[in-house]
Amino acid sequence: MIADIEDGSIGVVICKDLSRLGRNNALVAYYTELFFIENNIRFIALNDGIDTLNGDNEIMPFKSVINEFYARDLSKKVRSALRAHSLNGEHHASKPPYGYLQNPIDKHKLIIDEEAGSVVCKIFRMAEEGLSPQNIATRLYKSGVLSPAALYYQRTGHIHARYDTSQTCKWSQMTVRRILTNQTYLGHMVNHRQTTKSFKNRSKISVPETDWIIVKNTHPNLIDEDTFERVQKLISIKYRENKRCLDNIFAGMVFCSDCGKRLNYMSGGHHKGGKGGYECGSYRRSCLIGMEKKCSPHRIGFVPLYNAVLQHLHVTMAEMLNPEDLIIKLGVSAQIDNVELTKNFEKFKRRANELMLLIKSIIEQNAIGILDSGIAADLLTGYQNEYKTVLVNIEEIKCKLSNADVKNTDNQILDEHSKKYFEIKELNREIILDLIDKLIIYEPKTTCGKRTYRIDIHYRFIRSVPVCFAL
Repeated sequence: MIADIEDGSIGVVICKDLSRLGRNNALVAYYTELFFIENNIRFIALNDGIDTLNGDNEIMPFKSVINEFYARDLSKKVRSALRAHSLNGEHHASKPPYGYLQNPIDKHKLIIDEEAGSVVCKIFRMAEEGLSPQNIATRLYKSGVLSPAALYYQRTGHIHARYDTSQTCKWSQMTVRRILTNQTYLGHMVNHRQTTKSFKNRSKISVPETDWIIVKNTHPNLIDEDTFERVQKLISIKYRENKRCLDNIFAGMVFCSDCGKRLNYMSGGHHKGGKGGYECGSYRRSCLIGMEKKCSPHRIGFVPLYNAVLQHLHVTMAEMLNPEDLIIKLGVSAQIDNVELTKNFEKFKRRANELMLLIKSIIEQNAIGILDSGIAADLLTGYQNEYKTVLVNIEEIKCKLSNADVKNTDNQILDEHSKKYFEIKELNREIILDLIDKLIIYEPKTTCGKRTYRIDIHYRFIRSVPVCFAL
């Protein structure tokens, strides 16, 4: 229509009412006050009694503002409804995530898709074996596994964005990575990961992970927590073969105590033990480009680090198996927190019930004319806002109580792992990932010709432990 106006093919634009032209006040003002006038266009809005030929259009700007306010208010209501669905752990996206189907009884619930679900489990198994997302995508392509977009097209006939119908088995590494980082496969409903800029601009923007709405245990899980956590650590680390084909089992887990950067692995034989060693990434980078040194070397050989970690693991595993009260001690603080959280949970539940009764009472009194409409609206708004806040607090406490249960589960996992690795003969990548979160390396100190090293070992299930040794 705009092109025809500019070509001179149109002389009159007729709408049912002004809102049909648009609900964006700025754009409506541009077209009615500038664009139509410049192109000699007569504009008529039938129901609103607007006709630019007559010139009596003083009411038009006010109607435009009201139309925009209506769109803004409607957008708020829709967002509020979607948030309520999210807090209830309901699925409200246009289609379920790969590996799941909509429950035919309740469309807001998910059930496992046997065909796609087996592929998801296969992807996680390959990731546990140490394959990168790109390598997994390549294997799936060679195996002839349909991509999520191809499977969706096969079942529904709808073409997903960027889907190439000639490449039905073409997997991208980004698709694999999205699957490997999706907490939905743990049985948790994850919503509010994206939103729009505003009701005027529908462009999608990512929401920070801290603001996601996660409701746990809403549907059957495909992956267990321990596997998911291991995979997150694996895909966050770039694991590359070195020139001497030495196995760097500590890849991505060794950090500098001063600058916090990862220590780079060097396979050169000049380090003690002849199997390479580690050096601070910031220091090494500044040396390579000739800049001022941002940190000190923090050098340590692979063999001394290996021996120190292995020795300390022997001691730690023995301690975990002998004193029976250690697991109990780890759970004491969690039990105290649970009591306080439960009290707050009951308090907020009582308040939510009270607020619901108050809201119903106000609506009834306003309906029969006992309460003035203005006062009723103010009271209702206040109670509704408080009710929403109380619901958010209830969900937060539920999450905290759920996390407390996870801590107790961690203690059980710790006990299982300690029994599994009680007599460790040698270290490998699997043992390191199972038991250790990270290693912090301090700058060594030299005294009387001996160099003393300090390492902080951060275990996955207990506090960090400093280890010192001299060479």
